[in-house]
Amino acid sequence: MRIVGSFKKGTILAGHKTADIVLIIKHLPTKEDIDKIMKLLNEKMGALQSDKKKKAEVKENEQGFTYKFNGVSLNVLVTTLPGNTKETIDPEKHGKMTGYHLVSW
Repeated sequence: MRIVGSFKKGTILAGHKTADIVLIIKHLPTKEDIDKIMKLLNEKMGALQSDKKKKAEVKENEQGFTYKFNGVSLNVLVTTLPGNTKETIDPEKHGKMTGYHLVSW
């Protein structure tokens, strides 16, 4: 996992509570991979919350997903390294190729 973007560089603008994380896995990401990661993050973060009545909002997108809770947003991009793309890319299973970047389902 790598923290990227403005959060890493310490240049978050005042009032914008967003962090970006790139999660690199050892194979081409599938929709099922994204769903498992979303569920795991939601469970772990839910266990840490002091106010159990508030629910986090988790939305899937083309690159991964966004986790929002209490005015804070975490963008998670799920991808792999180019060396891990040797298997056949199935657009139905693995997502789209956009330029030189493989994005998850």
